[in-house]
Amino acid sequence: MIKSISVKGQLVLPSKLRQKYGITPGSPVNIYDTGSGIMIEPLRSDTSKKGFVGKSIIDGGPVVSFKRKQILTSEQVAKILEETE
Repeated sequence: MIKSISVKGQLVLPSKLRQKYGITPGSPVNIYDTGSGIMIEPLRSDTSKKGFVGKSIIDGGPVVSFKRKQILTSEQVAKILEETE
C-alpha cells in the first residue's frame, strides 16, 4: 500500500488498519526508527500511571511516552518501573 506524506509531514492511516488496531483520534502511538524503516505502534494507555506508561500492543511490555519537552526525575522513572513490574 503506497501513501503520500502531506506538506505538514502527516500520513493518513487506512480505516481498515485503524479499526483493526483500535486507533481513534487522540490514540497514543509510539514511532520507532528501526534502522531500516519506521514502525508505528499503537498503545493502550494506562491511566493509573497518569498517562506516562502505555502497554505495547505488540509484546505487552510497558512503553513510556512523554508530552513535548517533559522531563522526568530519576525518582519518577524508578516509580514507573516499580509499578510496571
